[in-house]
Amino acid sequence: MNSTHIEDHQFNNINKALGKGTYESCQFENCDFEEFNFSEYRFIDCSFLNSNFSNCFLTECMLNGIHFTNCKLLGVSFEKCASLFFSVNFKDCILDFASFYSQKMKNTTFENCSMKNVDLGHTDLESSSFDHCNLLNSIFENTKLKKADLSTAFNFNIDPENNDIQECSFSQNNLHGLLDKYKIKIKV
Repeated sequence: MNSTHIEDHQFNNINKALGKGTYESCQFENCDFEEFNFSEYRFIDCSFLNSNFSNCFLTECMLNGIHFTNCKLLGVSFEKCASLFFSVNFKDCILDFASFYSQKMKNTTFENCSMKNVDLGHTDLESSSFDHCNLLNSIFENTKLKKADLSTAFNFNIDPENNDIQECSFSQNNLHGLLDKYKIKIKV
């Protein structure tokens, strides 16, 4: 990998062109990285605002302390990112068809995100928060949700027998997402 190391820089309106290297404490705004190959890039304490990452490639990409705000991340395979130091948070993002399969993501925040058809199987999401997130058709299989907060999440279907939901928070309005497989009717 190229030894380029860039710190404390602001990037605006980048269109599918970013030199391979390490980016630390940088801000990226209004960038289009659709289908861009970020394999082996390193991002540390960076923020991405109003940017498009749809179908980008993240093989062995390091994402450590990363904040995505109002970004489009359709079909992104976060499962291929370097697992060491993997730490991301999302606000007002579209994550439909993304995959976090088997990632360790304790204390991750998903705020007001569309997460339709997202693969969260075998993912460690202990103490994570899904604040006002649409989880329609997302996969929860052997997912660790211990102490996670799904009290304002909606459209999820989580099998309590196949996931760790110990001390997980739900609301009366979304309990049906835990009981769908039992065909129970809940009257509020």
